[in-house]
Order: sequence, then C-alpha cells, then structure tokens
Amino acid sequence: MNIQDRIVKAIKVIQEAGCGLTRAQLIGVLLGQESDEICELELDQLQSFGICEDLEEEDWNGIIDAAIERELLKVKNQKMMTLSYTPQGKKFLKKPFAVNFGDDDDTQDYNGVDDSELAAAVRKASQIDHIEPAEMQIKSERTRLQVRLIQAVDHKVALDDFAQDQNVDMDDIIDNLFTLRAHGMNLDIRYFLHEIVTDDEMEEFKDSFEGHPIEMKAARAEWGDVYSDEELRLLQYALN
Repeated sequence: MNIQDRIVKAIKVIQEAGCGLTRAQLIGVLLGQESDEICELELDQLQSFGICEDLEEEDWNGIIDAAIERELLKVKNQKMMTLSYTPQGKKFLKKPFAVNFGDDDDTQDYNGVDDSELAAAVRKASQIDHIEPAEMQIKSERTRLQVRLIQAVDHKVALDDFAQDQNVDMDDIIDNLFTLRAHGMNLDIRYFLHEIVTDDEMEEFKDSFEGHPIEMKAARAEWGDVYSDEELRLLQYALN
C-alpha cells in the first residue's frame, strides 16, 4: 500500500466519523486502538476502525504531516487541534495523485514501494519535520455529550438538530455549553444564533444591557415578550 492510499484511508475515517478528529483519535481509529476515549466516542463502531494496523503511530504522524503540508488535511480548531479534510482532500479521494515524502534535499516518490520501505521513509520524514501537536486531553469528568457538542459546534451543526440527534432537549445542550465554559472552553455559537436573530437584533439586545453582564432575570423582564427562555439563554451565552 503506497502513501497516497494511506492518506485516502485517513480522509475516509474523518468522512465516516462526520466530525473533526484529533490526531490521536484519527490514528487510534486507523490502528484499531480500543482506548477509553475511542470507545466513549463510539469511534470503534466505525467501519473504518482498524483499517490500517500495519504501521506505527510515528509512521502515521509523518503521513498526517504530509497530508497537512499538501493541504489535503487541515487543523480546523486550534484549541482542540481537530483535523478535517479540505476541499482539495475531497478531490483527492476521487483522484489521488502521487505524494512525495522527505525533506527538500532528499525528496522521493514512494508510490509502489513495499510496506517496510514505506515505514522507513515515514520515520525519516517524521524525524525531519514532525512537530507534535498540543493534543488536548479530555478530562474524565467531561461527558460524551459534551465532547460531541464541542465537535458539533466545530462543524457548525445546528444545535437543535444536534439535540434531536442526541435525543436530548435544548435546555440540556445550553446547560452543557455553560458547563464547558465553566471548565474554560468557550464555544462560538453565533453561527446558530444567526438562524434566530439578525446581527442588528443581536446588537440591539446586547446594547440594551449598557455594557453590563446579561442576567436572565433582567433579560426576561426586558425581552421576555420577544424571545423564548431558550433563545434568551442562547443570547446570554453568546453575548456575555
């Protein structure tokens, strides 16, 4: 299996997952690693789980770096360090092209080489230019719903659709947004608010508090006849 085939497999894993994956998650799925995190996110249920078990983690790190360098993959969320595929990566799935591996002084075409040669080449490239990402460690108290919520917001999934998919109500979603904020993770949900209010309406709502923090009691008194409690809480979260 050549390098381009392995990049195709990595992209297909992300495509099947339907959301961004950290480097560790992506490699874990490719290698079929049944870690607590992989199982908690049910990534071990993917059809692509364990589709490329013949390489070491360091080899996959080199391949992922090559895919990022060639703009087939990208780091979509700098805080979470989640990887997604680019429009060019999507085209690559349909029509893969030769991928060269190595530094500028020693670039080689490894299409068609056997796996042992490939592994050696990847290790060499990894030693030359691999930079370990600051992978975020998911704390034990963070629930699976919160992890999926982070990924959903990262991919700008409508929160009401996400709530329906997870079989929870919007109050639970909003509660988890505030819980994540309390743990230091503030998610940008303005893309979803734009389905509810215009930019001008959002500014009017914010200006009515004259720079003071938005409190629900005051928000209900001022805007309760315009917005539902759910909408007020979303505005409170996004604009505070």
